Amino acid sequence: MNIEKARELYSAYYERVQTDASAAENDPLALVLARDPEIRADYEQFEQAMAQLDTLADEEILIPNDLHARIQARLDDDAKVIKPAASFWTSSKFAVAGLVAAGIIFATIQLRPGQSGGALQSGIGFRTSTGNVPERSVPEPMVCRSTSTGVSLEFKPSKDHLVTVTDLSTNAYKSYEMKKDVPLTIPLENATDLAVCTEIKITGEPLKIVAVPGRTKESLSAGDGTLIDFGRALAGFYGVPVVVDAKASADPIRWKFQAGTAIDAATQALTTQTQKFVVEKNADGTLHISD
Repeated sequence: MNIEKARELYSAYYERVQTDASAAENDPLALVLARDPEIRADYEQFEQAMAQLDTLADEEILIPNDLHARIQARLDDDAKVIKPAASFWTSSKFAVAGLVAAGIIFATIQLRPGQSGGALQSGIGFRTSTGNVPERSVPEPMVCRSTSTGVSLEFKPSKDHLVTVTDLSTNAYKSYEMKKDVPLTIPLENATDLAVCTEIKITGEPLKIVAVPGRTKESLSAGDGTLIDFGRALAGFYGVPVVVDAKASADPIRWKFQAGTAIDAATQALTTQTQKFVVEKNADGTLHISD
């Protein structure tokens, strides 16, 4: 018997051992385990894993009250279908136990808003700080300001929110809880040479994209693509942050950057679109594209 065939018998044998160890001695798998050290070692690992899973029933798992809101913050406007990986074990009991374990792992990774962190290996590094944030000059829940190492996202929410920031180059993300009238600042540091796009999702509001320039200005001056591609190209070529607060363009955007300013280049490229856009520039040079 090979190891793959033996694994198909693990679950039934394990349950027989738990209910009647003496009767399990006559199980065909018991004979295989006695004479095949490789299969015996593999089964012992399986047995240890199941013993750990069995203890889950005795542990109380606390579910956060805002779990639904946190999960909702990670959903895009378009539904994404995820094909689950095939289960290794054929027993329904073990499949359910695996799902429980996966749920605990998800909760451990996802539900840690506001955690400080250094720069990621590539792309955006997230840090969190609170302090006095100036009043917004425009009625928006987020202000993006240029810094020496990237950008600073500043919030002064009128109500409680959850904001999730995702680095689109690595899909790394962090979630932050915003409390009513409590200023929150999230610096985004781009440690790479190329511009990077981040997705900003605030509960109950449309997505925003922030393109953060890299450490060097990029030389590619022409191209075509989506509105996000265009924002990233602008940030990379002109070295200025770009906030995209608009619905995706129905038509491909084509651009050819020349000498001049970023706002002129953005205006020229977007005026050819059937969809109407508004391009604005903040005092620090940050561009804001809206519809």
